Amino acid sequence: MFSFLILFIAFSAIGCTEEIPEDETYATEDEESLSGPFFFLNSVMDVRIFDEDNDTEEVRRAISKEVQRIESLMTMRDMNSDVSKINENAGKEPVIIDKDTFHVIERSLYYSEITDGAFDITVGHLVDLWGIGTEDQRLPSEEEINLSLSLIDYSEIELDKKNLSVFLKREGMMIDLGGIAKGYAADRVTSVLAEHNVESAIINLGGDVYVHGDRDNRDFRVGIQDPFSDRGEHMGIYNARDKSIVTSGNYERFFEEDGVTYHHILSTKDGYPVQNNLVSVTIISNLSIDGDALSTAIYAMGIEDGLNLVNNLDDVETIIVTEDKEVYVSNGVMDFFTISDDSFNLKN
Repeated sequence: MFSFLILFIAFSAIGCTEEIPEDETYATEDEESLSGPFFFLNSVMDVRIFDEDNDTEEVRRAISKEVQRIESLMTMRDMNSDVSKINENAGKEPVIIDKDTFHVIERSLYYSEITDGAFDITVGHLVDLWGIGTEDQRLPSEEEINLSLSLIDYSEIELDKKNLSVFLKREGMMIDLGGIAKGYAADRVTSVLAEHNVESAIINLGGDVYVHGDRDNRDFRVGIQDPFSDRGEHMGIYNARDKSIVTSGNYERFFEEDGVTYHHILSTKDGYPVQNNLVSVTIISNLSIDGDALSTAIYAMGIEDGLNLVNNLDDVETIIVTEDKEVYVSNGVMDFFTISDDSFNLKN
């Protein structure tokens, strides 16, 4: 998923609801110790370290090595990756894979179960068919979509935890970890920061943000993208420390054909882009892997089912924005979130 969040240098105490002053500045590279950027699954990862006495070059090397390792395992573009080997052997035989890939797939099945398939990594064939965000994007035929739908079924993934093997039971099935691998990569980078005793940093992976630690014992302030603006403006501010903030929206990747807009969040039920009056879903969680998977799933599930799910999960919150600029939030959001644009209306 590709999202836009705006990170401000300014920070405030927990529960602060004051507006950001008009003259408040954005975070800039020359104001912070910059480590990166790195590239991961067609996204740019930017890691900024605020510790004064830390060896940022050593940390940079460690992060670069880890990010490259994860991408080599989980990309679909390398025929030697774990994901490519699993897909190549669909319907044939199990494939022994790295423990990290196994963990991500195992976690993916958990999200599939709790979202009743709204999140399903076996969408690989469907995603490839539409090609949204690539030079091959197009509107598929009904026959093509129906074929892809017949290959989507997370229950057809067989895991062997003892041997760390994965088997797709039907030939032609394809897994795609694009909806979760970015989150896992951000979590791994957070672990690298902790291993190097970094106390204050920001990870920005294609717009998905993780704030590591705090700034002088105060929260970072993260601006949530106004989904109706193409200028990077924000509609609200979320105060956070040691949190992942991930947004999925229909404005991220799309194309138009014959006056119809087709966005990249595809329904596992009918094979077309989800249509439910939502514009964006933001997930706030302790782990980025949760936010990455759940932001897409909640978008597909809609307001009522999405809020019900999040309100029954520990350490997960959500902010949902509709086409009418209505904002729906989970139970614990308003202790840390402020709507900063009065054209948006809180509905619950």
